[in-house]
Amino acid sequence: LYRQFKSRELRKGHSGITASELSTLISTLWKNESEEEKTFWQK
Repeated sequence: LYRQFKSRELRKGHSGITASELSTLISTLWKNESEEEKTFWQK
């Protein structure tokens, strides 16, 4: 769910982003999220 949400959100601002770039960016965002935010998305 997190990835789907972020993917939609990021594509709006980065129309030319590749799937590979998107995946790398979302992975970095996830690693930097707070434990509270991660818990929210893991439910």
